[in-house]
Amino acid sequence: MTRDYPEAVSHLLTLGEIKWNAEWADYAALGIEPEHIPALIELAVDEDLYTDDWDLPEPWATVHAWRALGQLRAEEAVPALVTLLPRADEYLDELISEELASVFARIGPAALPALRDYFTDPIHGMWSRSASINALVALVQHFPECRDAVVEILTAQLAHFAEQDRNLNALMVSALCIDLGAVEAAAVIEAAYAANQVDLMVLGDWEDAQVYLKLLPERLTPAPNYMLTEHPEWAKIRQGLEGFRQRLRSGPAIAPPEAESRQARLERQAREQARRARAQEKKARAKRKAAKKARRQNR
Repeated sequence: MTRDYPEAVSHLLTLGEIKWNAEWADYAALGIEPEHIPALIELAVDEDLYTDDWDLPEPWATVHAWRALGQLRAEEAVPALVTLLPRADEYLDELISEELASVFARIGPAALPALRDYFTDPIHGMWSRSASINALVALVQHFPECRDAVVEILTAQLAHFAEQDRNLNALMVSALCIDLGAVEAAAVIEAAYAANQVDLMVLGDWEDAQVYLKLLPERLTPAPNYMLTEHPEWAKIRQGLEGFRQRLRSGPAIAPPEAESRQARLERQAREQARRARAQEKKARAKRKAAKKARRQNR
């Protein structure tokens, strides 16, 4: 059951879905004031509103409460907001990994210690730690004076690359190279690549990293197919699909019904695996393309 909130805070229950890629609502104009911070914190973590039915307006009130707390730079809200990060692991919640990062950034440098402590604790899941990386990077974007501290946090954690998930290492490398331009972290980044402890599908290889850090003007060698580098088994899937296409062009083979059924099932599985591989490859390529565009704009 939804709790009783002050009128201005209760109004957030009626606003519905946030406007994506647009300016936040002016919550002060809606009557939200510093005196409402305790109620906003309560609303921000209200489990009764956290449902799968996001077609209703009420669940979105939690996100409006986050944003209102961000606009108020409510430092006292940081401990409560940090408790939301595990939802990124439990529900793969993109609102946590993207939207909450912006909220922490609006609150300001006071959020840094709590984000550092969460991120560096290996007990937490990879996706919530990834969300904390997003928050640290967003914090630097709003408060450039936090850059050196964030670079130090990420570099120190990346130094434990041998004990960590390769994807998490890659996300740290991406943040250090693309978002922070942390040339001072190059030695640790190179060591992680040399130990094959960085997922190449996130940013690319060590040559790519050097280009992003402006240590190289461009790659020295042709870029490999990172999808096949990370997942060589997909080369066999592609070969199987090509064989399937050749059989289609040459006409149907005569085979018992049982063999046809098994063959169709294997080919369907191969097509599905290839489709997923292409989707992941396309996503990784888009990320690298966006990073290159950003790098050109910053020159």
